[in-house]
Order: sequence, then structure tokens, then C-alpha cells
Amino acid sequence: MTPGNPVVGGTVLRRAAIQSPNFTPSPLAGWAINADGTAYFADVTAEGTITASTFTGNAINGVTITGSTFDGTNFVINSAGAFFYSGTPAAGNLTASIASAAGTDGEGNNYVAGYASYGTTFAAALSAGFVVFYTGSLAGGWTPGAQVETDSGGDLILTAGGSGSIQLDSAVVFGGGGSTGTAQPAGVPTGGPNSGTFAGHTHDFDGHTHPL
Repeated sequence: MTPGNPVVGGTVLRRAAIQSPNFTPSPLAGWAINADGTAYFADVTAEGTITASTFTGNAINGVTITGSTFDGTNFVINSAGAFFYSGTPAAGNLTASIASAAGTDGEGNNYVAGYASYGTTFAAALSAGFVVFYTGSLAGGWTPGAQVETDSGGDLILTAGGSGSIQLDSAVVFGGGGSTGTAQPAGVPTGGPNSGTFAGHTHDFDGHTHPL
């Protein structure tokens, strides 16, 4: 095309847009390329890499997708993690997240590290082989409470409030508050049939109360 062309002058688009004869924006048909940098295509086949800062759509199919943010109708995936909501992402409706570190999402919701789920005043997260239970809120933040984990021997360890702990294996180990020790094996208490002593602590078996 020559510089005097009414549509394109050299490499510059002189008109507001060029489009196919059948172009309509809604429902989308044909194609259009606008001078402001936007474009419409009813269907595109591309070879190589497509790079963008944000992908928005109903379906993305491919082997490799490169971008910094993926927005869905009820989720957001970005460099901080994956975040899932009970509807359009908004403050107060984050229901689950996957993140390597705690932080705040784009809607102002506080999230915790790990694979987490959220309630109104509590949250739970699986991270590196242990589960942490939190109290708090999406708006105010989260405070860790009890923690459940296991070790290489298959023992189950419950830690409450970061101090006292109970370890369950072939014997029961109580910790925290100055009361530590290993219990006698199950069924072998010392004392009478309705009471016994475990690591110096009295347990009332008949009444099913076990003060430590």
C-alpha cells in the first residue's frame, strides 16, 4: 500500500479500525483491529508463545501458558498462590487458598500458608506434613492454635497453643505445664481396678475422668 492509502499510511492505521465485512462485537463474528490497540477475533490459531499480564475467558486450552495473573469467575491464580471464592472474588468470601507464605489477597482477605480452608472465625491449613488450626477472620488476620503432625515413626503429635503436647504411639507421652512422662501400656495401670497411676498422675477409670 502507498502512503496515500486511506486505510494505512506506511505502518500507521489511519482509520479508527479495520474489520471484516461480517464483524459484530456481540455476538462476536468476524474480526476487527482497532487503532487503540484492541482487537477482536472469533477464533485464533497461534504457533509459539502467547504472553499476557492477564487472561480472562471461559476456557484456556494448551500445553504452556505464560502470564502473571489468571482471573476466573470465582478464582484468582497469581505469583502469590491460588485463591478460591464463594462467588466473584470479594472481601469476606475467600473459601480456600494455596500459598507458600501468608499474606493478603487483592480483595483484602488475609490468608495463611499451605493448603487452607476458611470459615467465619476459623481456618485450617495443611503444610509440609502438619495441619495447623487458626482462629481469627479474613478481615482481621489469623492466629495459630492447635497443630497436628506425625513423625517418621508414624506417631501422632498434637500440640495445643504452641506449648502442651500429646504424642500417640505404643505409649502416650504428655507434655507441657510441667507434666511429662510416658504412660504405662494400655491395660496395665498400677493401682486398683478403677484407678491407676500414669507417670505420677492419678487417673479415675471408673468415672472416666483423667486429671493431669
